[in-house]
Order: sequence, then C-alpha cells, then structure tokens
Amino acid sequence: MSQFDYAPPVVKLSVERIRARVGESGAFTIENAGGGKLSGFISSNLLSMMFSSCKFSANSFTARYEIADDAWPGDDYAVIVTTNGGERVIPVSIKPPGRLLSAKSGVCSLDDFVSLAKNDPAKAEKLFDAPEFREWLSDVDERFGLPLNIYDKMKEDVNKARAMDNFLIARGLKRRALVFPEKSFVRLSARPNAAEYLTGEISVKRSEWGYMRKEVKVTKGSAWLEASPSEITAASFKDDKAAVRYRANTGMVSSKAVTGAIIVGNAKVTFFLRRMDVLNVKFSKPFYEFGETGFLQYMNNAGAEIIISLRPVGNLIKFEADSFQVKREGRIPFKVTSSPFAVGRAALSKKPFLTCDLIVKTENAAAPFEISVRTKIGGVE
Repeated sequence: MSQFDYAPPVVKLSVERIRARVGESGAFTIENAGGGKLSGFISSNLLSMMFSSCKFSANSFTARYEIADDAWPGDDYAVIVTTNGGERVIPVSIKPPGRLLSAKSGVCSLDDFVSLAKNDPAKAEKLFDAPEFREWLSDVDERFGLPLNIYDKMKEDVNKARAMDNFLIARGLKRRALVFPEKSFVRLSARPNAAEYLTGEISVKRSEWGYMRKEVKVTKGSAWLEASPSEITAASFKDDKAAVRYRANTGMVSSKAVTGAIIVGNAKVTFFLRRMDVLNVKFSKPFYEFGETGFLQYMNNAGAEIIISLRPVGNLIKFEADSFQVKREGRIPFKVTSSPFAVGRAALSKKPFLTCDLIVKTENAAAPFEISVRTKIGGVE
C-alpha cells in the first residue's frame, strides 16, 4: 500500500456556472485546497471562448476568458478544468450581445446604467421609470438573479431617486450612502455675563454617491443650540463634502458650563460650552529672588475695561498701587521686597523659599470676581 508524505492537491473553483454575453470577457479562480502543487489545463467545447492561458502550475491561478463576437448563443457549453487534483466541469450559458436601453442613453449594460446614475441621476431616474426599462432589464443581465417582481415593487415608490438607489443596492451594484461628520466634539467659550450667538460649521463627508436624506436635529435638552439645514441630501454635497451650520445662544445658558448635541443622520456631535472667567491672572515666573522685579499677567474677558484690586498676603511683594484699570490684556509690574525681616524669615524656614499669595478682585458690580494666585520668593524648591 502506497503512502504519501503530504496531502494530494484538491482543485477548488470560484464559480459554479458562467453566464456571459457574446463579446464579453470575464475571469474565475482555480485554487488548491489540498497539499502539494496544483497543475493542469483548461479547455472548452465553445470554440469561440478564448483563454489567456490554457495551462497552469500554481496553487492559485486566475483564468481569464473572452467570448468572441462570432459565438453562438446557447446553454449547452462547458469549461473543463483538468488537474492533478481532480477534474471539474463548469456549465456555460451564452446570451446574445446586449442591446441599448435607448438610442440616446448609450446604456447597454447595468454597468453603463450605474455610471449614468452616478453622473446624471436625473436622466437615469427617467430611464428607470420608463416602461421599456423592465423589458430591457429582463434581457440585459441575469447574472445577479434578482427577480423582476422586486424591481416592480421598488418602482411603486413615489420617490424615484430612492427607488432607483434601492434597486442598485439590491443588485449589489452600490452600497447605501452614509454620512460622517468630521468632528465628534466641539468646544465653545462664551464671554462672562454676555448674551451672544456663537456660530460655526461642521464638515460632513459621505461614504457613497447616490440617494440620501439624513435628518439634522438637536437633542432634547439642547435648546440653546440650533442647526441648519434640517436635512442633508445628495444635493447638499459639493466635491463629496457638505456642511452643517450651528448657532449657540449663550443668553439661554445660566450655568458655568453646559453640554448639548446635534445628530447628523446616525452620527452624534457633542458640544461643550463653558463661560470664561471674568479675569485670568498669573505670575510671569514660578519663583522670584529677593529684590527682583516681576510681573502679574492678566487677561480681561469682560468685554470692557474693568478695575481690579490687588492685595498681597504677607507683604512680600509690592505694587505701585492697590488697584488698576485694565484693558483686554497686559501685565502689571511689582517689586519683591528685600527687607532684612523677609530675608530672615526665609533663612529660618525649613524650606529655602517663602510662598506669597495674591488676592485679586474686580471692583465692577456688573462683573464681580475674586481669585487667589501664588508664587515663591527666595529661591528654587
């Protein structure tokens, strides 16, 4: 009894039947589902069926064929694949050449119709709804096996653009179009105590050409947000991009911060709105030496000039005045004291520095605000 050191080859084909028209070309794959190396040859009783190569020696081989213009239509043809891993027979059906859907359309196949639907949807919809389309469809292509009653059912849809798109999707000729906002999170900053509108837009991409009607809406609890347009359609896109415009009414927000969302199709864009503090202040450095000149940096977000008061705790720093009228942004100089008392405090401290707190207040009744900032005096920690 013989014994193999490895599993023998086993032939596997990518098709069970070939359906083609006179003048068409196509391909199928021959693979080895076993061991060793697969080799063999391809033949056919259809003399007008020509192969790019009739012999092969590979574990994966793509057999390309072409049906000549002189082929005779019929269903009694076959392709025979003879290999060292077995023989397979593929039934072949040949139909007459495709005919034009209409003289002006130039549509001779479903691929032609898909191209027309993509580039001139209005013209394609008119052809799709024409009485002769059903007759043409029954003759032009049987390879997808979609019953004509499914076409008849889709045609009942009064929205012809949607009906045509669903038909092409059912045929496997395209996918359903989806929308994708380029942002999933938007952060907004509002001026303190200001009632104003903050506006902007979100770019939206689509996954596929074709019919779409995606609703755009704000979520419950997001009344301070507005979005437009109310829906996105295929006409909204230019160079495969559309835009959703938003407007945030800060006058409707009484809290320090609030979140909301806009829904674009099935995608959610979250918005976070935060009111800025009336004043932002910080020291220009994290520490200062005795006798050094430093600066207090400020940013006024009130939208108008305000008066601020400065009160150092411990008298380690000294400003030229106790209060200042400040504009949008700037800095206020101060002097670090070099008194023997302050230097002595630092020397006796367990740490080689002293902490200095500064209390900053706004004196405007319309924008009351207080903050404490800290720096170090006497060296580095």
